[in-house]
Amino acid sequence: MPVNEAIKIVLDNTKPLDHPRGDRLPLLLWTVLGGAAADDAEQEHIVRELDSRGVAMIATWDPNN
Repeated sequence: MPVNEAIKIVLDNTKPLDHPRGDRLPLLLWTVLGGAAADDAEQEHIVRELDSRGVAMIATWDPNN
């Protein structure tokens, strides 16, 4: 599963949280800006892996696209 190098570094150097994040906000890391995958299923997997570590994916959005 090819992953953006910056996101791979984050995933390789973190582990899933030991306890639920609850109401705490996730970490916002500039290195996980933008999409990382070629297809929706891979992107969903990456977002879920980041979420399990308490990290949020940052994305740009164009309402005209």
